[in-house]
Amino acid sequence: MLALLFSLFQLLVYLPQVEEDVRESNQNSYHGILSLVQGSINSNLIAGRWGELSSQLSDLSGVEGVLWAAVVDTNRTVLASTRYQWQQHYLWGMGLDLSETRYLLAEKQKRGIIDTVHSTKWVAYYPLDSFADGQLRSQQTAMLVVGLDISNKLKSAHKNVLIQSMELFSILFALAFFAGLLYRKVVVSRINNIQQMAIAFASGNVSARAEVVGRDEVAHLAQNFNAMANAIQSDRRQLLEAEMRTRSILVNAPDAILTADEKGYLITANPAAVALFMLPDDNLHQITLFSLLSVSEQSVVSSVDVSTRIARLEQLSETVGVRLDRTTFPMEITITEYDTGSLLQYVVIIRDISERKIAQEELNYLTLNDPLTGLPNRSLLLQRLYSAIERCRRTDENIALLFLDLDNFKNINDSLGHDSGDELLVAVSQRLLNQCEGFGVLARLGGDEFGFLLEQGEAVFAPNHFAAQILSLFERPFLVKGYDLFVTPSIGVVHYAGEKIAAQQLLKEADIALYRAKELGRNQYCLYDHALAGMVNNRLEIENQLRYALSRNEFLLHFQPKVDAKTRKIIGAEALIRWNSPERGMVSPVEFVPVLEETGMILEVTQWVITEACRVLKAWHQQGLMVQLAVNLSAMDFRQQDLVDQINTQVSNFGIEPRWLELEVTEGVLLDDLQRTSEMLSAFKREGYKISLDDFGTGYSSLSYLKRFPLDCLKIDRSFVRDIPSDQNDVALVNAILAMASSLGLVVVAEGVEELAQVEFLSEKGCDYFQGYFFSKPLSESDFEVLLRADA
Repeated sequence: MLALLFSLFQLLVYLPQVEEDVRESNQNSYHGILSLVQGSINSNLIAGRWGELSSQLSDLSGVEGVLWAAVVDTNRTVLASTRYQWQQHYLWGMGLDLSETRYLLAEKQKRGIIDTVHSTKWVAYYPLDSFADGQLRSQQTAMLVVGLDISNKLKSAHKNVLIQSMELFSILFALAFFAGLLYRKVVVSRINNIQQMAIAFASGNVSARAEVVGRDEVAHLAQNFNAMANAIQSDRRQLLEAEMRTRSILVNAPDAILTADEKGYLITANPAAVALFMLPDDNLHQITLFSLLSVSEQSVVSSVDVSTRIARLEQLSETVGVRLDRTTFPMEITITEYDTGSLLQYVVIIRDISERKIAQEELNYLTLNDPLTGLPNRSLLLQRLYSAIERCRRTDENIALLFLDLDNFKNINDSLGHDSGDELLVAVSQRLLNQCEGFGVLARLGGDEFGFLLEQGEAVFAPNHFAAQILSLFERPFLVKGYDLFVTPSIGVVHYAGEKIAAQQLLKEADIALYRAKELGRNQYCLYDHALAGMVNNRLEIENQLRYALSRNEFLLHFQPKVDAKTRKIIGAEALIRWNSPERGMVSPVEFVPVLEETGMILEVTQWVITEACRVLKAWHQQGLMVQLAVNLSAMDFRQQDLVDQINTQVSNFGIEPRWLELEVTEGVLLDDLQRTSEMLSAFKREGYKISLDDFGTGYSSLSYLKRFPLDCLKIDRSFVRDIPSDQNDVALVNAILAMASSLGLVVVAEGVEELAQVEFLSEKGCDYFQGYFFSKPLSESDFEVLLRADA
């Protein structure tokens, strides 16, 4: 059938093309023939050889497809013709165009014109040269007109096409027959194999696979089937594994996992759910999800509509569960609706959060309470303070806030250890708590700082008296690790009577008062007033101005001579920093050095001092003024790990020997970190620097400290020198210091020497060097050089 259709299609498509080719071929053939005879006919016409002309036309009519031929003038008179009845007659009709226009058109075409009269009938017009008409005695034009018929040639072509189509049909039919046999053998059998394998696979034989033969489309189909079978088998295996994992998760999940139907009755429960709610092994479907809630929680979700109850339960997030033994526990619940279209179920995940609640309560306690002392912490005190301030603004009540800080608590930690420090803090908190009971809140703010919020009793109106009572509590020692420890507090007090200030401002005022109490000498209280605020503002201004002082070159060094007690010659000097402020003028170090230390700016300033001291030493030595220069280092300086390298770099850059630079430290520096300070001082000592202990006697001086550190010199504080020899206590202290220094091989410098009697007493007792106004006040660099040259 396919071959027949193809043959018909070929016939229908090819036949019009063949006809067109026949017409074109015959038209070209006729043009060739007529062009050949056109010349001879034209010669006979001009010569008047009519017999020969007629003979030529007869020969022309013998050509296949030529129906007739005639020579006609422009008057349509037939001059010669294959049809003798036409001669000397006029040709009219027959669809002939014998006009002069046609003649001219034919003449223009050169080879003449062939017009189609019918699908198989043509008329050819060929122009002839002019000839002499004997009758008209004039020149006439004529045309060769030929009637043509190609019907036989078209029939012949149609027959050939038909024969070719039949031959093609026969060939295609034979090919189709043999292709069918081959297709059945090569393709159908293989497809049947694939079909059988597909049926087997669908029946459950997941290992069934099609045989792959060849590389054609059927082979690709078999490969695709096998690939699909492999994928399905893999997916099935993964589904089984996923099901096993899911089952394992359900069995081993620590959370209770339940499923319930659309009415809320349980369908399944994992082991964790069974254990958590003490569910029975059977009759699970008789238990509703809502029966697992405590009675109070059931009332929250109560509703006739199950879906509404489920929705309300889902909104709870956290609720209270009940076991079969009626014990309750806090739980976290998550409900997911699962709708397959025909079945509605709920998946419920429940987590016992009892331990989390306990941990949360402990965390809340730790968030608001100090773990060491059990007292409220800063956060809880702030909450109580906010509430108290709001209450005071609505009523006529007053409150008071006290900040307490233990003096020199760090020394206790460093010397006795942190365990002893913690034990002391617990003992202090108990003593303070007993005093504060009934008046308000006692809180530990952090470290060794405590806060009192007085809200009740007479202490609210007289907080300074309450602070005095607190101070008296510290007159008795605290028993720590078998030792009696005496500690003193500093207390800042602020009274609040409903003023429109914020809680943070009240905290700030209490802090200012505490700071002032420490400045006044510790072991006392200070009541906040606006004058203190002015002092704080002044300090802030100093801090802000100091931040620009170094970059603006506002610092300078003055030098106070150090005099040999025996020769009274200047052997060195102490470099003292001064601040020449554009706003304040020359500022005393007492005002700005503590600010530098508290803000950390002291580190940069110390670097500047070291650089300046090295520069000055270099300049003096180049002038032959060989003196030693002392510089002061703070506790913060010693917290830098690379302090030794920093100073070594400066000394090396200026080409100075370290022995000419003396480093002065206070007892506070030594006690800041005993181990680190000892190691750093030993490193300085190995480099060749001289080390002095400044203001000796004002701190916690002890022989053990002096033996531990590599010191070269002790400097007796001016407070002990000021009243000698008249004050016997100071005399005894100075004698003890001189004796101790002598036994340790240390030289002694007496500071603040201003009177001759002091010079004589100290010389007699063996003091090595003097420093004070008796010899010279601190001088500028140029003035000190003048003094050195005069003393040489």
